[in-house]
Amino acid sequence: MYSQVADERAWADGVVAAAAGVFGSPDRCGMVLVAYPSTADSVECRLASGACASAAESLPRVSHLGVDAVRRFFFPPSLVTTHRTIAQYASDGERALLQEYQERQGVADAVGLVMHPDPGLAAVMYFVSPHELVMTVRQRRRLTQAALHLEAALRARVRPSCVLAEVMPDGQIAHLEHGAPAASVLSDRVRRIERARTRRQRNDPDALDLWTALVSGQASLVERVDGARRSYLVVENALARQPIRALTRGELDVVTQTARGLPAKLVAYSLGISQPAVSSRLESAAGKLGAATRLELVRFAAMFARDPRARFAETALTAAERAILQLLHRGLSNGEIARLRSRSVRTIANQVANLLRKTASPTRRALVTRTR
Repeated sequence: MYSQVADERAWADGVVAAAAGVFGSPDRCGMVLVAYPSTADSVECRLASGACASAAESLPRVSHLGVDAVRRFFFPPSLVTTHRTIAQYASDGERALLQEYQERQGVADAVGLVMHPDPGLAAVMYFVSPHELVMTVRQRRRLTQAALHLEAALRARVRPSCVLAEVMPDGQIAHLEHGAPAASVLSDRVRRIERARTRRQRNDPDALDLWTALVSGQASLVERVDGARRSYLVVENALARQPIRALTRGELDVVTQTARGLPAKLVAYSLGISQPAVSSRLESAAGKLGAATRLELVRFAAMFARDPRARFAETALTAAERAILQLLHRGLSNGEIARLRSRSVRTIANQVANLLRKTASPTRRALVTRTR
């Protein structure tokens, strides 16, 4: 992901080839990079690589279905989603498009890592499967970590970058600019990465936890090899944002990531900070903005940042609640939802009650109206 290959297509092909080694089939994974306007009502293919190349043919049809379709496909409530998940709350036209693509590719499902490295740019890393996909919590978390790294790598490519420091594999600082993260922090992070990459530890899934996507919320660690010399460049790579004056840079970073549906643990991972720091910054931001709940806080952030990902009811809800909310949008009753999700009517009723409470909606009609 952090390769220094200059050509965008060659870089994407390299990432797809590496992903194929993980997923075991080079003809079942790919990547598509799309551009979209500030209104997020259409998408245009900028680059397609691997098995996703044919997916670019479907993009005009997604745009033709309207802004809701674009948001459903390219602004899902979590970074990792599947066709099966999208289909649960898609419109008839969107489900038909999914089915047509699956039949053309001879697949039953797909998992997508959906990222937004810069305003107006989205990327989807895509893996198709001949079977319906059911991911464990651990698998979803690992894929989310990979998505955060890919997003950081893309942001570093599409935005002019500044090298703040150079660190040797043993943690020694070779170069340090003013404004870089503390030398002690950089040394510690590089040593962590080196430990994670040893022959003994690299096959341990927990090793990925040692290489956070950013350092102190502001820089990526990018490996560089020049002949026999190997080092890590510290590349300024701050999250794109619309400034909110009342919030510090750190507070806004945490609120923005929380609005994308990331739990505190993965917000910490994405920014390279501790979980207590995430909680502290959320609490501080809520106090500054007068938000009574976490849901209100991320709504404020979305409003100021004009981020089309952060829709009112999706920011503080569980995956099951988000799925039920979309079924409510389709006008289904509790009984119909229970049959569709293979749950009891009582369970669905309780989850609908939670939705009403979390969104401060007095009725189901108000809930559906507020969350469209």
